Amino acid sequence: MKEVIILISPDGELTIEAIGYNGDGCEAATEPYEKGLGKVSERSFKSEYKLASSRTKSKSATRGGRTLR
Repeated sequence: MKEVIILISPDGELTIEAIGYNGDGCEAATEPYEKGLGKVSERSFKSEYKLASSRTKSKSATRGGRTLR
């Protein structure tokens, strides 16, 4: 099952994770959320990035001085 999960920490930091995507599919799935939430300030790829049906990456963005991860 493919999902995009957005986690918000108590200090306002957001983490966007794509599950069930691989390669560029992950970026395509998270792009609308990144555009809506703000500028991406950090992008990390998990070791499963090249595998199908796994958590593929997390991203950080900044909005209004807050970090959105």
